[in-house]
Amino acid sequence: MKTTFLSGILVMSLCAFSLTSCNDDKVSPISLKDHKGTDLSLYYPDSEAHSYELTGGEGAYKASSSDIKVVTAEIDSKGDLSMKAVAPGKADVTITDEAENKLVLKVVVVYPTLDLVVEKLGVTIKGEELTDDQKKEIEEEALNTVPVQAGVDINSLIPTKRVRKER
Repeated sequence: MKTTFLSGILVMSLCAFSLTSCNDDKVSPISLKDHKGTDLSLYYPDSEAHSYELTGGEGAYKASSSDIKVVTAEIDSKGDLSMKAVAPGKADVTITDEAENKLVLKVVVVYPTLDLVVEKLGVTIKGEELTDDQKKEIEEEALNTVPVQAGVDINSLIPTKRVRKER
C-alpha cells in the first residue's frame, strides 16, 4: 500500500514536471530594429549600401529582392540587412530565417527632391554708351523674363541621371 502510494506520488510529480517544462515559447517575428512598419524609401543615385539591423526570427537570415534592377539585398557579415538602390522604382525585399519565418519589406527607390527658395535676383548691365535710363530699362526687362521670382519657393527640383564627360 505504501509502495503504491509512493509510486502514485512519483508518477504525479513526473507528470507535473513534464507539463511545466514544456517549451511553448514563440519565436518573435523578424523585424528591423528601430524601424516601424514594412515600408522603406531609398534615394537614387546613391553609391552607398544602407544597413539595417534585424531582430527576431530563428537562425541565420537570407535576403532577396523581387527586382534587382531597382534594389539589391543581402545579409552582411554581421547578420544585418544591406540594401543598395540601383534605379528608381518599387520592389519587395524578403528576409527569411531557418525556420521559414518571413518579413517582406516594400521598398521604393526615388530621386531625392530639393526645396529651394530664391531670396534675391539681380541683373548687372554693363555698357559705357548706355544712359542710366537705358540700363534701368534693360535691367527691368531682364528681371521680368526670369522664370522665378524673389521670395518664391521652387518646389521639388529632382536631380536626374548625371552625364559625366570623359576628360
